Amino acid sequence: MTNQPAFTVRIASWDKDSTALMRIRNEVFVQEQNVPIELESDEYDSSSWYVLTESHEKRPIACARLQPNGKVTRIAVLKPWRRLGIARAMLQQILDLARKQDLNTLYLHAQLSAITLYEEFGFTQAGEQFEEAGIEHIKMTWQAIPPQR
Repeated sequence: MTNQPAFTVRIASWDKDSTALMRIRNEVFVQEQNVPIELESDEYDSSSWYVLTESHEKRPIACARLQPNGKVTRIAVLKPWRRLGIARAMLQQILDLARKQDLNTLYLHAQLSAITLYEEFGFTQAGEQFEEAGIEHIKMTWQAIPPQR
């Protein structure tokens, strides 16, 4: 008997995966964190790159988005699946995707509870704390390390 991984992270697309992406985002942001539903969809939905995490039963359990302007957004993990390394796996996939798209500078608005996670991947705090959708955040930036020649 082989051990299946608990989850897989894959590149997703808005065209094929929008239902799953929105279900996760609505559960985490709208229902759990009380973000107004009108803030959950925006003009970047159809033009962004996505990663989608699925359980070994192929059930969507987490997602993240990379906008063409280099902003990392909508990192959401369903509550029963937290603290299993899913956010780290998705963030690594987002950074790999950014490099493939020649996006060498990224930024995000980190909820204060997630700052150390982003720092593990080389993001640094940039600026003062601010409120977004009723939740305290801080801007963080990331710069790709150029390959050694």
